[in-house]
Amino acid sequence: MTVALVMAQGHQQRIGHILGQNGLPAWKQLLKISDQETIIARTCRLFLEAGVDTVIAVIHWHHELVNACMDQVLPFVVQRDPGPSVLDGIYNMRHLWGSRTIIALGDVIYSRDTIRRMVSDTLLSIYERPGGNTATGRLASERFGMTFARTHHQELLRALEDVGFRRHQDSKILDLRSRLLDASIFPNMREVSDYTDDIDDEEGYCKFLPLLREAVTKDV
Repeated sequence: MTVALVMAQGHQQRIGHILGQNGLPAWKQLLKISDQETIIARTCRLFLEAGVDTVIAVIHWHHELVNACMDQVLPFVVQRDPGPSVLDGIYNMRHLWGSRTIIALGDVIYSRDTIRRMVSDTLLSIYERPGGNTATGRLASERFGMTFARTHHQELLRALEDVGFRRHQDSKILDLRSRLLDASIFPNMREVSDYTDDIDDEEGYCKFLPLLREAVTKDV
């Protein structure tokens, strides 16, 4: 069974100050990416359409996120303690890992092509953009998620068993890659060169989200 875990339990420190007011949702994953859909709703739908058996949203216990999952009839999990890092969330969800698992970040606007690539990937892979986004002009590099199979579970658990590492607020998927390399485990680095990107801060909301909405309308 292929399981996609959509991680939407982040604390969104860099954008939280503009959310929950002036008609905006309290969570960036619930920003509209089209007239009909939020970012997270579209991501979950596209994974299901691409052939994933189960999509599970990992969310905060907040009525907006819970209602969004219920409206979509989507399984969801609320962590008792989500911790300060996405790596802690990935580790906490280890009981839901499938024969093939996709870790997707809930604030990312994915292209259909990137989702199809993740769904068809049977290896231990990390999806990233090493440079700027040519579709929006955003200059920062970014990581978008990872894939792995049951044969990689023990390797990942060993890399994540250090509580201080996985719960450190600065620990990211890129740091997990470094841990794996230190253990002579070499994940595939899958370059994403299309419009796929996330919304991190106020600049992303004001400048890049409109461009991403435009890209989504053309990605049919």
